[in-house]
Amino acid sequence: KESRKTTLSQEAKAALKEYLASDYLLYEHFKAKFEAEVDKFGLPQMSHELSILRHANENMKSKCDLKRADNDKIVGANRLHGQGMVAYTADEAADPECKLFSFSEMNFIDELRDIQSERAAKIGQKMNLDLESLDEQVLRQSMKQLPANMEGFPDIEKMKALYIHN
Repeated sequence: KESRKTTLSQEAKAALKEYLASDYLLYEHFKAKFEAEVDKFGLPQMSHELSILRHANENMKSKCDLKRADNDKIVGANRLHGQGMVAYTADEAADPECKLFSFSEMNFIDELRDIQSERAAKIGQKMNLDLESLDEQVLRQSMKQLPANMEGFPDIEKMKALYIHN
């Protein structure tokens, strides 16, 4: 869609900055934290990782025949909400994962929840849990069955092995 960028006067910018002061503080905090992490990771390594990501995105864009679409012409659940939004269409026949590129945000989140629910149900079955009727006390007791490290905290590496699938 056509860009609708509006130029603000210095007075309007100052008023917005005052009105959104807490948002600016939050943004500046996490911007500084991000920049510190990038410095720690190393700019050359970050550039390398970004080039890999861009290459992977281009491959998927080509593989899925990903195209920009006028959101106003999208019907159904993948229509985005808001004015001036740009939607995408993908060739789902090329690869089942291609559909993920054309999902609206809420459909994507719903898809992730479905996947997580399926995984949780499988793990629950292995642990002889009925997740449908689980109450908080039962959940806390079940958490104690998770692999733990020496300090009594859940052992992340052993938990990863439970959840990672091929």
